[in-house]
Amino acid sequence: MSGSGRQYALALAMLTAGLICIVVGLGLPWLVVAVVLGVVATRGRGRMVVGVLLAILGVAAVVGSLVGGMSAGAVAGAVGGLLVISGAGWTVMRGDRWPSMGARYERQQRSAGTRRSAWEELDQGIDPTDPRA
Repeated sequence: MSGSGRQYALALAMLTAGLICIVVGLGLPWLVVAVVLGVVATRGRGRMVVGVLLAILGVAAVVGSLVGGMSAGAVAGAVGGLLVISGAGWTVMRGDRWPSMGARYERQQRSAGTRRSAWEELDQGIDPTDPRA
């Protein structure tokens, strides 16, 4: 796994662990699922926006936990909020370099001078999905 892939996996693990703590402490399961999937499904600036939203969620979790008193759920919510804030910061700073969902299945564009239609390539016995063609 490349360095970028390891960072992506670690940030997702931090976000997931933090959000699980928030679910335990504050009971926000649908919001948790939405934001974790948002990090995975977006790329570029969209992923940065999701990271900022995650940071806001983390701050809200910490503040909400501290206002509610010092129960076990409140402590779990606060720890989860801190994990989410750190994972969100990492997402904002480095998320544009991480792999995106389905990027490996996208076809690479060829230069404009050698581009033939897929039908012409099939007529000549060339596989139009082969990047070496």
